[in-house]
Amino acid sequence: MSFSLGWEEISIYLLGYLLIYFLTHTTLDIVMILKPRGKIRYPYAISHNIVGILCYSFSSVAFWFFIIIIPLRTIVLEENTSTTLQLVFPESVQFLFQIIGIIIMTFGLIIGALGRWARGFYLCHNTHQLQTRLGFAVVRHPNYFQYVCGFIGFPLLTFILGSFLLLLGIYGYYVIATQEEERLLLEFDDYFRYQQNVGMLFPKVLRSKGIKKKSYTTLKKRNFTQIETID
Repeated sequence: MSFSLGWEEISIYLLGYLLIYFLTHTTLDIVMILKPRGKIRYPYAISHNIVGILCYSFSSVAFWFFIIIIPLRTIVLEENTSTTLQLVFPESVQFLFQIIGIIIMTFGLIIGALGRWARGFYLCHNTHQLQTRLGFAVVRHPNYFQYVCGFIGFPLLTFILGSFLLLLGIYGYYVIATQEEERLLLEFDDYFRYQQNVGMLFPKVLRSKGIKKKSYTTLKKRNFTQIETID
């Protein structure tokens, strides 16, 4: 028997996604508000790539819009969401893609939450050191990874034609992450070695066995030279 997930099942999953995101992020936000602020700030970079900014801004806003509006229409307002323009596949094929989409989104949500906790602990402890635990042990930018997984998984889950535009956000977050890497290389001496072992936006399957000290020093200086040139 072939079947696929209906809008009610999809809406229930999206509500659960929203709830988990809210609980894992808001709790630490409250802690950070109540805790006296120290001098430590998480390093970030300001992007000047207009196309990249537009891509990740549009996709991020559209992603949360879809996640909120679908359960709202289906469960709360009880509207017929089936009128939404979608790609059409055999039910068995569609169900397979939907399961893959759920797995991708859920994995991204978990890594993003672990990364948010790790960054919260970094700020709470007020210590200036490279954070490589929890989500940061999987990818160097776990929060961006969550969005990338959402941009890939959501279209597979819903087959809404417009949702495939979310894929533009992958380029946007790649641009932002690349520019942040330049700042992080300046902030942390061991960040270059961290780059060799952990992927930026996607997990590395094969990790580096190590870099010779001479080679490591040469490459690190080359990165600093490039950063100084950009500045």
